[in-house]
Amino acid sequence: MRINGAKLVYELAKKEMTQKQVAEICGVSRVTINNVRNGLKCSEELAGKLAKALGVEVTDILE
Repeated sequence: MRINGAKLVYELAKKEMTQKQVAEICGVSRVTINNVRNGLKCSEELAGKLAKALGVEVTDILE
Protein backbone atom coordinates (compact mmCIF):
# COMPACT_ATOMS: atom_id res chain seq x y z
CA MET A 1 0.00 0.00 0.00
CA ARG A 2 1.10 3.55 -0.56
CA ILE A 3 0.26 6.36 1.79
CA ASN A 4 -0.24 9.80 0.28
CA GLY A 5 2.54 11.86 1.86
CA ALA A 6 0.63 15.14 1.66
CA LYS A 7 -2.42 13.59 3.33
CA LEU A 8 -0.23 12.09 6.05
CA VAL A 9 1.45 15.45 6.73
CA TYR A 10 -1.96 17.16 6.78
CA GLU A 11 -3.39 14.67 9.29
CA LEU A 12 -0.27 14.91 11.47
CA ALA A 13 -0.60 18.70 11.53
CA LYS A 14 -4.32 18.48 12.29
CA LYS A 15 -3.58 16.27 15.29
CA GLU A 16 -0.52 18.37 16.22
CA MET A 17 1.61 15.22 16.15
CA THR A 18 5.18 14.70 15.04
CA GLN A 19 6.48 11.80 12.99
CA LYS A 20 8.29 10.61 16.11
CA GLN A 21 5.08 10.59 18.15
CA VAL A 22 3.09 8.66 15.55
CA ALA A 23 6.01 6.26 15.08
CA GLU A 24 6.02 5.49 18.82
CA ILE A 25 2.27 4.86 18.79
CA CYS A 26 2.61 2.56 15.78
CA GLY A 27 5.63 0.75 17.19
CA VAL A 28 7.98 1.65 14.31
CA SER A 29 10.88 4.03 13.85
CA ARG A 30 10.60 7.65 12.77
CA VAL A 31 12.63 6.67 9.71
CA THR A 32 9.90 4.20 8.73
CA ILE A 33 7.25 6.92 8.98
CA ASN A 34 9.46 9.25 6.96
CA ASN A 35 9.94 6.57 4.29
CA VAL A 36 6.18 6.00 4.09
CA ARG A 37 5.61 9.74 3.85
CA ASN A 38 8.09 9.88 0.98
CA GLY A 39 6.26 7.24 -1.04
CA LEU A 40 7.68 3.86 -0.07
CA LYS A 41 5.13 1.09 0.23
CA CYS A 42 3.98 -0.05 3.64
CA SER A 43 2.10 -3.05 4.93
CA GLU A 44 -1.65 -3.06 5.43
CA GLU A 45 -0.93 -3.49 9.13
CA LEU A 46 1.14 -0.31 9.31
CA ALA A 47 -1.41 1.62 7.24
CA GLY A 48 -4.07 0.54 9.71
CA LYS A 49 -1.96 1.54 12.70
CA LEU A 50 -1.25 4.94 11.14
CA ALA A 51 -4.92 5.54 10.42
CA LYS A 52 -5.91 4.52 13.96
CA ALA A 53 -3.24 6.76 15.51
CA LEU A 54 -4.49 9.68 13.41
CA GLY A 55 -8.17 8.94 14.03
CA VAL A 56 -8.98 8.52 10.33
CA GLU A 57 -9.98 5.73 7.96
CA VAL A 58 -7.17 4.03 6.02
CA THR A 59 -8.76 5.21 2.77
CA ASP A 60 -8.37 8.82 3.97
CA ILE A 61 -4.57 8.59 3.77
CA LEU A 62 -4.03 6.28 0.80
CA GLU A 63 -2.88 7.54 -2.59
